[in-house]
Amino acid sequence: MQTRSVNVLRYWGIWAGVVFVGLVAGCGDGEDVKNEGTNAKKKQQMKVERSLAEQLKDVGEDGIHEIYLRKIKIGDKEAGRISKVRTVTRINLGACEMGDEGLRELAKLPKLEYLRIGSGRVTDEGMRYLAKCRPLRQIHLIGAGITDEGLKHLEGMRWLESLYLDDVDVTDEGLSQLTKKLPELHLHLR
Repeated sequence: MQTRSVNVLRYWGIWAGVVFVGLVAGCGDGEDVKNEGTNAKKKQQMKVERSLAEQLKDVGEDGIHEIYLRKIKIGDKEAGRISKVRTVTRINLGACEMGDEGLRELAKLPKLEYLRIGSGRVTDEGMRYLAKCRPLRQIHLIGAGITDEGLKHLEGMRWLESLYLDDVDVTDEGLSQLTKKLPELHLHLR
């Protein structure tokens, strides 16, 4: 099995006003960095007092491929900064304050394949932006304010493989219409 080298930017949280950041370089396929206890030798944690924007400016030639942000207030402004890191393929924002404008910025990423976002500020309009993101294969929405109208924007995404919807207000009728248009779509509801 061939593995690829990835760089992952992870925020673990804030303690006493200092953000702990880990930039993990060259850790196989990236699956092993999801568990904070693995690959301890390769992890390089550093204490920083700089903003996310300043840290993203320091990204090297190889860039960052995966971003996992937890316990950090990420909004539309920060999404604009993330969108400048053109190498990102996976973004996991489990709980954030991002809205549709932030999704518009993230949809500009030329290699974005996976997006997980938990925000009640995401609406049907945000789905319009995501529908234009050609490399996007997997979308996971948590607590988003989308309806059947938002699902209609996704109907043209023939390349979409998986859609996970947790705690959203869509109907069986809207889901049925989506799966008629995208019969190969893996749909997960919770």
